[in-house]
Amino acid sequence: MAKKKYRCRACKCLDTYKLEIQKLRAQKKELLCRNRQLEYELREIKGLVFKADNRQKDKDSIDHLPKKRGAPVGHIGRTRGKPERIDEEIEVSVEKCPYCGSEELTKCASHDDHIQEDIIMPRVKVTLYRHHGYYCRNCRKTSRGLGKNELPGSYIGPGAKGIANYLHYKSGLSYGKIEDFFDRFFNLNVKKSSLYGFDNQAKHKGSVIYEDIKNSLKETKYLHVDETGWPNDGRNFWLWCMANKDMTFYCIDRSRKSRVVRENIGNDYNGIILSDFFSTYNKLADTYRQQKCLVHLLRINKRLLERFPNSSRVRAFCAKLKRLVKKIIAVNKNSRKFDKIQFLEIRGYIKSQLKSLLSIPLPYPVPDKFRRKLKNRQHELTLCLDLPHIPAHNNFVERQIRPNVILRKITFGTRSIAGMENHQTMMSLIQTAASNNYPVLDLLKGIHSGQNLSLKQLQNYSP
Repeated sequence: MAKKKYRCRACKCLDTYKLEIQKLRAQKKELLCRNRQLEYELREIKGLVFKADNRQKDKDSIDHLPKKRGAPVGHIGRTRGKPERIDEEIEVSVEKCPYCGSEELTKCASHDDHIQEDIIMPRVKVTLYRHHGYYCRNCRKTSRGLGKNELPGSYIGPGAKGIANYLHYKSGLSYGKIEDFFDRFFNLNVKKSSLYGFDNQAKHKGSVIYEDIKNSLKETKYLHVDETGWPNDGRNFWLWCMANKDMTFYCIDRSRKSRVVRENIGNDYNGIILSDFFSTYNKLADTYRQQKCLVHLLRINKRLLERFPNSSRVRAFCAKLKRLVKKIIAVNKNSRKFDKIQFLEIRGYIKSQLKSLLSIPLPYPVPDKFRRKLKNRQHELTLCLDLPHIPAHNNFVERQIRPNVILRKITFGTRSIAGMENHQTMMSLIQTAASNNYPVLDLLKGIHSGQNLSLKQLQNYSP
């Protein structure tokens, strides 16, 4: 290629400076992107070491005062419903005028009704069971009966034990607060050691329902799966949750590996596993069909955009991926509104757009690695379009884990293996009953009373 001829030396210098300026601009763009990435990583490291400073900067400044949160968009106002029954009626009269003090009052024909609901403090019911002996002439043995709601050898009845279990596992109260609650409101002296014994008894009697829930996992069409940390006696365990709209199963294990899922649902499970993008669940792909949580994908996509804001190709990739993911969620949620032909056309369009998007390489190693992971698991992103009854997100199991996280912050976990078994059994029974609108307190009282409850009774309950 022939070299360019210049008429003067100034023109040659000008072209040289232009080339240098272009190189410097490219280097600047690369350095800005690298600087942004390092700032993002530094913020992550600081977040692990230092706590956020939530103190108000200018307490005396009106501009920095928090504003009152208004009602959400589309919020429908609610008023308290009228009670179905009236237990007591009180006629309210006036003897003197409240304005001038005159006693010359004439009763009007009209009146106003004000309904007020209140709580009447309960009292402890003490029951004496007098067992009469009966002699059998046939076998020559003496027998004694068992009274209603009587627990042999127990000084506390099933109602109080059920309330104690409810306050700890459902309301999140510590044993010390439950002891104080019983003493102040019921005048019932119950020690913390006894409260722990109530949990052991309920776990032992409710283990049949717990095993029934575990065995029924294999028959479900889909399962939400997630895990969270659970401290036990200073060591970190993992609380696993496997749930759907009919049942919730908790299992505390030392491992965070995929074997925990295999051990509980078996290798012959034909349903769908819904999970986040944690690497443990990738090892289940050779055994089970999976649907990845698309809400988690949106969060990962947002963090990727924050790390590479100066790259136009990464920005375009993140923007298009966000639109497609939101479209998948919307189509899955409103699948019944489309006719069959229209739904197939939309599904085919989304899949083709996603395939073409994930086939184009990205400039930097981190975004391109993320793209390749999504490309290899593209079928796990759109399975909810092939099976519309499968949710596109894992929000249900997040809400099922939340009560355990709150209880973990209050009690700092458990202190023994027996405590972990109590927690996983009791929370499984309580959350399963709540999912089926079965009264949780009635369930706990029934367990202590020795009623033969089963999972089918909880699922077939109708108020």
